[in-house]
Amino acid sequence: MFLSFISTLNLDGITLLSFKHSLLPHQPSLLQNWNQFDPTPCSWSGVTCSPFSGPVTGLSLPNSHLPGSIPIELARLKQLRVLNLSDNSLNGTLPISIFTTFQSLHVLNLSNNYLFDGIPTGFDYVNILALSSNSFSGALPLLLSGESLNSLNLSRNKLSISVSGINVLDLSSNSFSVAGGSGRRQVMQLPMVVVV
Repeated sequence: MFLSFISTLNLDGITLLSFKHSLLPHQPSLLQNWNQFDPTPCSWSGVTCSPFSGPVTGLSLPNSHLPGSIPIELARLKQLRVLNLSDNSLNGTLPISIFTTFQSLHVLNLSNNYLFDGIPTGFDYVNILALSSNSFSGALPLLLSGESLNSLNLSRNKLSISVSGINVLDLSSNSFSVAGGSGRRQVMQLPMVVVV
């Protein structure tokens, strides 16, 4: 396989090449500067590395025409802090087993893809979670993440909430506020009427 030709590339680079190969096996023109002969992936497009020890800390590939499901190889990037794969053609379910291994992951943006099924819990270390404009469905989890979450965008999905004993839920023309840990307040507008 293609990994047999890699001799100097570090483990994070090998992981990223495996990620690329699983998503783009027949599209070598995408991510062209991801070179298997580089010693690290730090100069590759969309890749950010720690300046001191060199592990990959960010992968930002918005609008990169990435198809397919999110590969489990990403779980090997143990120091990843930012993952932005928004505005692509990713599909399938959200593999929470990958994201629960990222104890350093602070920003996760998978907006504007074709991800579906329910939104799992377990984003314990994430500060910013953007999953808007997908096809997530089902009930919104009550315990979506840990105390680190500061920003959550789940707009334009097919999520539901469970309210027993009510036939009509009208939350229009309100301003719901959510107090964050720092005392800042964010306002959410919910202009909707839901007939249960």
